[in-house]
Amino acid sequence: MSKNKKQRPCIELPEDIYNWLLQIQYYMGRSPQDFIIYVLERFREVWNVCLDASKSAEQLKQLESMKQSKEKEFQLRIKRVRDYRFLVTKFREWCNSNNINIDNVSSEHIKEFIANLNEEKQKRGEKPLTRGTLELYRQILRDYLKLRKAGFNDDQIFNP
Repeated sequence: MSKNKKQRPCIELPEDIYNWLLQIQYYMGRSPQDFIIYVLERFREVWNVCLDASKSAEQLKQLESMKQSKEKEFQLRIKRVRDYRFLVTKFREWCNSNNINIDNVSSEHIKEFIANLNEEKQKRGEKPLTRGTLELYRQILRDYLKLRKAGFNDDQIFNP
């Protein structure tokens, strides 16, 4: 044991614990029934403290698990947005040309932008975007905006 730690005195219990408890009850000046109630109350207090500590440890584990889950979610969003950087760049340019602050974008702005993309493709004689691609683009832009709202800036999102 280290020098800094105080050593607790050992309590030696006699082989006949009943007589030992009777002696303590006598020294405390309590009746047998009062002494039993006292011992059980102390036991309940210790038990509740142990339960609270156990619950606190479990709550900490749950919070840590939630935190890790959120971090994974953000990492997945960042990866998806990085994979579609071209789309986000076009969206930012479109917002700038339409005097829309990127931090105040609504779902209507996203719909309008994607409709604009489709029109440009059709003007060039290309096939329109498929329903799956439209939904993917919407999700990528929503992920980008959620990352911005969570406090990530473009450097953090696009520069690993």
